Amino acid sequence: MHIVFATTEFVTEKNGDGGLANYLAKAVKIFADRGHRITVIVLSDREGSFEFCKNVNVIRVVRNELPIRFALNLIDNVEIKRSLSNCYHSFKLNQIIKEIHRKYPVDIVQYCHLGALGLFRSRYIPSVVRMSAFGPIDQETYKAEFEIRKCNAIVSIEDKLDFRAMRRVDGVFAPSMITAKVIQKSIHIECEVLETPTMGVCIDELPELPEILKGKKYFLFFGSLNNKKGLKTIVQSIYKILKENPQYYFVMVGKDCGVSLSDGMRTSAVRKAKEEAGEYQNRIIYYPAMFDRELLNSIIYHAEICILPYRFENLPNTCVEAMELGKIVISTYKSGISQLIRDGYNGFLVEQNNQEALINKIQKVVKMSDKEKNRISKNAIKRTEKMNPDNFYVYMSEYYQKVIKEHKDRQRGKNMKLEKTSLLLSVLLGISLMTARNRNAQKNEKAEKPDKWGTYYHILNDWMKLKENGGSIEQALKEKNIKSVAIYGMGDLGRHLVKDLENTNIEVKYAIDRSFFAISDIDIYEPESELPNVDAVIVTPVCEYENIRRDLEEKLSCIFLSIGDLV
Repeated sequence: MHIVFATTEFVTEKNGDGGLANYLAKAVKIFADRGHRITVIVLSDREGSFEFCKNVNVIRVVRNELPIRFALNLIDNVEIKRSLSNCYHSFKLNQIIKEIHRKYPVDIVQYCHLGALGLFRSRYIPSVVRMSAFGPIDQETYKAEFEIRKCNAIVSIEDKLDFRAMRRVDGVFAPSMITAKVIQKSIHIECEVLETPTMGVCIDELPELPEILKGKKYFLFFGSLNNKKGLKTIVQSIYKILKENPQYYFVMVGKDCGVSLSDGMRTSAVRKAKEEAGEYQNRIIYYPAMFDRELLNSIIYHAEICILPYRFENLPNTCVEAMELGKIVISTYKSGISQLIRDGYNGFLVEQNNQEALINKIQKVVKMSDKEKNRISKNAIKRTEKMNPDNFYVYMSEYYQKVIKEHKDRQRGKNMKLEKTSLLLSVLLGISLMTARNRNAQKNEKAEKPDKWGTYYHILNDWMKLKENGGSIEQALKEKNIKSVAIYGMGDLGRHLVKDLENTNIEVKYAIDRSFFAISDIDIYEPESELPNVDAVIVTPVCEYENIRRDLEEKLSCIFLSIGDLV
């Protein structure tokens, strides 16, 4: 196959130390080593083309050339300026792909999700987008305070362009289940899960450690130093980590992007870590972004523990690489890492933004026997074997071939011409009849459905009458001997009910909601989760009460009430 990778970053460029660039370097080498022709088209600060390795050619596309830069400088709005820049780059990059296709036919194009590169894709060439993050949430993770269930994700113009580009291609995939789930729920695009490949490292060929690390025991963080990667948690716990482990150093490797301990204020992560470490700051060792992969692998391999307390991640290379080398990784729940790590089996997980939990888990690992450490190390290696270069090649090739076949089938369908006018008329007539039937069915279905908003109005009206007459939902629950409840549905009725039961003798233990972005001051569980026991579940989407009750009866043995029953 001739595969084109269109990207905003690659290991040959100045910004080539990120996860996307490292993933692509591994992916292109895996396919090139098996005889495929690879072209990488990357946005750069200079023009040119060169051979990266055997079967891999790199073409640089200059970002914001002088004419477009001059035009963009006339625009004050930064978001509009970046969005127009992305449109221009997508158009220019895809023109180059078309030229390449005329000379050396392209079998498939893989776009990165950044920069809406697939916006002007050629419909004659099969193409896919790999999601390495979900923009609206990704931006929130850099703030001082972040919780995934309370995340107020804002969709920007750039995000909307990215979504439009995703809808134009033939397939979308992501390395992690959490990212695929967010995409499917938020923008209703089918997203497959195809995991990131491992490196296939030979431990016997690793170089020696740098002199400063020889003979030292150390904990390791590697990757971009920022809030998204959990640097706030590390900074706030570094003093205790070093104090309670006097024989250990703390090594940080990666680009220092700054850490925010309070919104609107960002400072160097390394400097802040040393300030917080106080008298132990001499035991913090920092290496900037490292392009020598073999040396980095050696630093990872000799670490005692890899500490990666992420906020929200998309199956990061760092975690995969550490586990491949048999390292014990401590990361976080709800960040996407649970796809790789089972707590206590092949690594460890702690709650996000929880310094005490992180410190306690480090102490637990330090005190573990060598036998226990070896067990976890072996299980970590075993998990990453599923993602080794050979397996990655198989599942990616199958995915590419499936997309190519579906694209050909669609093109063939578009190009087919009906030979007889009668056949065309019969098809159109059939479609018209089916449409009319569907419309009638929809009308009948709509007529049969209860009036949702009318029902909610009557509930709120009855609720107000109840209060006017001196009654309350608390009193109604006490009469049924109910002391603890869960609330299903965190729409308007659900939020009003939480407020109504505040400062009463009824304990609202948690809420249940399918929406990924449901916001509340109490814990929110998805219906498919393991649900804690309560005396009763109060259902606020009353029109769906029967279906909800049937689904939850298998999980909970408690009373089920519609909010309408209580008012």
